[in-house]
Amino acid sequence: MTPTPTPSRPQWHLRTLTLASRVALGLAVSVWALLIVAWGALQFWIVPRAEAWRPTFEAVATRALGVRVTVGTIEAATAAGAATLTLRDVRLYDARGHEALHLPQVLAALSVTSLWRLGFDQLVIEGPTLEVRRLADGRLQVAGLELAGMGGDSSAADWFFGQREFALRAGVLRWIDEQRPNAPPLALTAVDLVVRNPGVRHEFRLDATPPAEWGDRFSVRGRFARPFWQTHPGRWREWSGELFVLAPRLDAQRLGAYVDTAALWGVRELRATGALRLWADVRRAQWRAATADVQWSDVHVVWAPSAQARVEPLRVAHLGGRLGLEHDGDTTVWTTQGLAITTGDGSDWPRGDVRFEYALAPDGGVRSWALSSDRLDLGVVQRLARVLPVGEAVNHWAEQTQPAGVAEGLAVRWSAPPKPGAPEQWEARGRVRGLALRPGVVPRAAPGETAFGRPGLEGVDVEFALDERG
Repeated sequence: MTPTPTPSRPQWHLRTLTLASRVALGLAVSVWALLIVAWGALQFWIVPRAEAWRPTFEAVATRALGVRVTVGTIEAATAAGAATLTLRDVRLYDARGHEALHLPQVLAALSVTSLWRLGFDQLVIEGPTLEVRRLADGRLQVAGLELAGMGGDSSAADWFFGQREFALRAGVLRWIDEQRPNAPPLALTAVDLVVRNPGVRHEFRLDATPPAEWGDRFSVRGRFARPFWQTHPGRWREWSGELFVLAPRLDAQRLGAYVDTAALWGVRELRATGALRLWADVRRAQWRAATADVQWSDVHVVWAPSAQARVEPLRVAHLGGRLGLEHDGDTTVWTTQGLAITTGDGSDWPRGDVRFEYALAPDGGVRSWALSSDRLDLGVVQRLARVLPVGEAVNHWAEQTQPAGVAEGLAVRWSAPPKPGAPEQWEARGRVRGLALRPGVVPRAAPGETAFGRPGLEGVDVEFALDERG
């Protein structure tokens, strides 16, 4: 008779897998149960008694925003499993108890998930008038309510940037900047704003109509992200991302009253009228690079004062093409693509793509510079050296040599002496057609020494590669 085998005990990993499956199933059932309960509460408890929940809603909103909030009436309706609340006569009060903002009507969309977040899936405000103010210490206020401090916490900002979607339609926005007291308030009308905050990302689009003397309706769009470990959505100074501006017609001169162009671009005065498309790379609320497509007329640029060089104003009748500016520490890079310039006398400067990079020393002087171009009229270089803040070394070279001709594949660099008494370091490569250089002055020779001057050139086609050694 064959003995009955004794069943073996399940292996430990099978028992662990079985237990984990049961736990996962229990969690899934619990989550679905909570969703069903929350959905039932929304449909049959909250919505039918919306007006009775008004004091609770006011308390939750007051705690979330950090300011007192009152609501006149609440009406509710349901559709497709979601609820829509119509809040009428919404009022927000500042810290002194004064009414800071009055909203006749606010539409709010609620769902089961938004209930868990104590927020909304969507907030829509029709036709509000908002005042945005930058205080002298840099803090921002919207309708008298602080949006975000200087790196500090703001419950109102955290709540706002924690909502899934916020929309403002047909509003009026007044901008007041106490850091620039000479700038009059700027009023924008027909303001349409959409802000979306999916996870750690923050996206917005603003379309507005400026005063007639400013230009036509413009659009500003941004896509930013905060560090994934940052639990305060309102700390916008830690965001990084991209900003896009589209202005079909803009009077750039008026920007100077509201934007510190000297700090941003080294420009003290800017006058131009035309179209602008601008892309800006922003890191932790500080711009790092910008690219602009411009079609501007009557351009007049005055650079900010600098001890490194005497720079004349730049005046041209028309400027069109793509301009790039990148700033990283003490290094600045300017680039052009397809740039077309027409001077005041009607002459056109030859087109060419140019890259110019320079680095500043601690004392403000130019430590090094580099110029490269696929095609460049050297006569234009001489003129640009007088109107661009490229440093005394470049100005002196252009003034002494008076270059002329067309360079192709040009690459030139210069560096200041690495230590006192050492020679300057420079290198130049490229091809030039019709090269002309003015001869240099013969220096005085010491007794027993031979003096060599710099020879001049005219009408020479040359391919060159030279440096400070020969």
